[in-house]
Amino acid sequence: MITRRDSLRALGAFALMAAGIGFTDDAEAARKKGAASKKTAPKAAPKAAPKQAAPAYLPDVSSIVVLVQAEGFKILSADEPHARRTPASVTKLMTLCLLFEALDRGTLKLDDKITMSHGRPGGGILGLAPGRKISVSDAILAIAVKSANDVSLSVAEHLAGSEEAFAARMNAKAAEIGMRNSHFVNAHGMRDPDQYSSAYDLAQLSYHLLTVHAQHYHYFSTGSFIFNGVTHRNHNGLMREYEGMDGLKTGMTNHGWQLAASAERIRPADPENNKPATVQRLIGVFLGGQSKEQRNACLGYLLDQGFITEGHKLETSRFRYSPTACTSLRNKPSPL
Repeated sequence: MITRRDSLRALGAFALMAAGIGFTDDAEAARKKGAASKKTAPKAAPKAAPKQAAPAYLPDVSSIVVLVQAEGFKILSADEPHARRTPASVTKLMTLCLLFEALDRGTLKLDDKITMSHGRPGGGILGLAPGRKISVSDAILAIAVKSANDVSLSVAEHLAGSEEAFAARMNAKAAEIGMRNSHFVNAHGMRDPDQYSSAYDLAQLSYHLLTVHAQHYHYFSTGSFIFNGVTHRNHNGLMREYEGMDGLKTGMTNHGWQLAASAERIRPADPENNKPATVQRLIGVFLGGQSKEQRNACLGYLLDQGFITEGHKLETSRFRYSPTACTSLRNKPSPL
């Protein structure tokens, strides 16, 4: 005789069996669906071929090396010296030139205070808050060593009332010096399509600073300076590597790496030809290149070539020359 309890047990067992079949069917369906999706899934797109590296050769490289003389400079080598290039922070040579003029006229003193501008030019800055004061002597160091754009703008506004008015003074001075392929719109060198110069023009400006403002030239030789407890090191690393180099100014934009530099060496006496020992100074300008290492190596080599041309003994150059990196015309200088 089947009792009520037996009926309930049979019904429960049937339910569990049905549930088990359901779970199994669901799992099997899921398995089959997954297998089907794997079979029909679209193939992954092939990886794009890696981009080719940009060639080391840059057509906008320019350079010049000149010998400083009392009556002017003598060109020793040049590569597209009059081509218009982006001067970047080498622009600050003109900013300092006008500041040095104010010092020489007596309208400005080294302990005078300059109010920091509320304008923010971007790039490398000293970071002093707008409205704060900085001495003229510290401002010179901040521009020459730190390459501070905010201080350059503040100097421009202090001297001329506005950056636009200061740019007009920069262009007037450029014309006076003979910089025919230069035009300035700002005091710091942040890229602007209307701001340009050339290797030849920047050599002229460097020569002007060396001769007319010789008493201020030592600022360009400063390896580092401390401001508000922070040490700022000179950006011109070549000055720490190249014998006799004592300035002037570096620059960098996405259009290349710039450097206007000067070095002095003593040419030994030549008793056989009755020539005494002489001190000689070269100015070298390099505009372009893909890195500061390339810029420094190329200009170091070209300066070595210049000293050799002037009779200095040099067995080999420490600086590597590359015909694709150092000259836009690929005209390799005479080998050492």
